[in-house]
Amino acid sequence: GACAARGKVVLELEEGVVPVVEQPGDVMEQVELAMRPRFGYKPELLFIYAFDDEDHMLWHDGMLAALRLLRRHFHMTLMNVGHMDIASHPIIDYQIKQNFHFFLGWGRLHSTVDFLIRQYHERINPERVAEGKPAVRMGLIVQAGGVPDVEAASLYEVIVCETEWQAAQVRAEHPSLNVHVALGVDTDALSPGRPTP
Repeated sequence: GACAARGKVVLELEEGVVPVVEQPGDVMEQVELAMRPRFGYKPELLFIYAFDDEDHMLWHDGMLAALRLLRRHFHMTLMNVGHMDIASHPIIDYQIKQNFHFFLGWGRLHSTVDFLIRQYHERINPERVAEGKPAVRMGLIVQAGGVPDVEAASLYEVIVCETEWQAAQVRAEHPSLNVHVALGVDTDALSPGRPTP
């Protein structure tokens, strides 16, 4: 791999995985300041996504690069639920460790990812609270548009939208919801044969 240095921040990158994207200097300075490594305690984050097995092996896009940056601030575990068939198994047996502070899903509303998070919130969070443990907090990076229903708006502490237009729709419907817009999609990073879930 190649080592890229910018200012005083050093990133270890695999060649060809992260495309070089030119951004205005002030934007990059803000990103670098936010992404400086923290030392000491890091919260546990479970990132939930859905890929078919063959697509998972080809995953090399901006989201993967963003997850690498998030690892500076969180102990992160990735969980692929692309193999789940909700119609055949409507109740999920949660055999995952119970030390996560935050679940961050990446998928459509009412997708497998969204369903898994909603079920965890309904079934496991009440048990955690009854045991005196804090409930796991939830967030969703919404794909393919859509506005969260009332249940999703009360469940998710953060919603990340792909576009300003979508974010405006979500804010209009749920003004108290914490809504953000992704920094953007680098379409040059996508090529034939690479999945975009």
